[in-house]
Amino acid sequence: MRDEEKRLGAARFGLPPEVMPGVPRLTLSGAGEVLIENHGGLKSYSRDTVEVRGKNYTLRIRGEDLSLDGMTQTEIYLSGLVASVELC
Repeated sequence: MRDEEKRLGAARFGLPPEVMPGVPRLTLSGAGEVLIENHGGLKSYSRDTVEVRGKNYTLRIRGEDLSLDGMTQTEIYLSGLVASVELC
């Protein structure tokens, strides 16, 4: 199912798109904690840049002292000083 179809399907049922399977969701708590749900895997990791795969993009998180605190098949937990989040 394409991203547009997922958005339309979610809208049809009055649901936010992020609850549809395969649609990533990023939660940033202040400048120090990041939760990424429905990710496509870790592409690269360093103390200043973390790249996470999405279906048609890469999510790049830049900062200082970034730490991978946990990772499951569906969630990634990061902490550190987050300076920016980019969709590439």
